[in-house]
Amino acid sequence: MPKGIVILHWDDATGPVIGEHFPEDRFYNEGNLITSFSSAAMAGTTGFQTLRIGNSNIASFYTGMAVRGRPQYMVAVVLRQDETGEKYKESLEKISGKLISRRNQESYKQLLADAFKWISYRVRVDSGEIKNTGSIKKELDAIEKELLSQSAKDTTKPSAY
Repeated sequence: MPKGIVILHWDDATGPVIGEHFPEDRFYNEGNLITSFSSAAMAGTTGFQTLRIGNSNIASFYTGMAVRGRPQYMVAVVLRQDETGEKYKESLEKISGKLISRRNQESYKQLLADAFKWISYRVRVDSGEIKNTGSIKKELDAIEKELLSQSAKDTTKPSAY
């Protein structure tokens, strides 16, 4: 199970900035998260990437360089050392655009908490570590529906970034 989820963005004055994260009380190695963001930006790598640096293991989705006023973002999942980042690829690709496009909503902190829970369980279900039955299935399905739903204010697709 991952340690947390972090949203980073680019600020023209200061460079990569760590924004919202969940759990809020968890310490994240900011330097390694910023290195992950910078690495993707310098390489021009849009999409999914993994990075092991120091004591950090990070799976992330990077939106790419700013184009036509669209800022750069990264959704990073901080993993345990024994986890494989590749197993988070599909989930990150699926929800990153939604998390980024909804970052100004009032309920964003709850959405981020739900996204963390969904990713954590989805990967464990997909790997066969736990069964997707009963209450777990209902809860995952409800969270996924909310994460992927389109609201009137949210017309951005993940590919638009």
